[in-house]
Amino acid sequence: MHVPGSAVGRRGLVLLRKAGSTQVARVRAVVVVEVHEARPLVSPPYDDGVLTEEEIVSKYRERFARLHGAIAVARGSGQPISRPG
Repeated sequence: MHVPGSAVGRRGLVLLRKAGSTQVARVRAVVVVEVHEARPLVSPPYDDGVLTEEEIVSKYRERFARLHGAIAVARGSGQPISRPG
C-alpha cells in the first residue's frame, strides 16, 4: 500500500487522472497488485450458452426497469415496495 505522497502513490494518482477520474482527491492510498496469472471468467448467465448477449442485456434491462418502476410507484403512493418475480 502506497500513500499519495510516495513515488508509487503519486504515479497512481497520475494514472487515475489520465483515466478521467474526478475523485482523485478522495484517494488515501494506492494498492499495487502483482498478477501472476489471469484466466477467462464466465458470468453465470452466459455459462450455458442458451441466450445471446443481446438477449441477456434485454432481459436484465427489462428486470431493472420493472424494479425501478415499482420503486417509483411505491415512493409516489406511499405504499410498500413489492418485489417483482
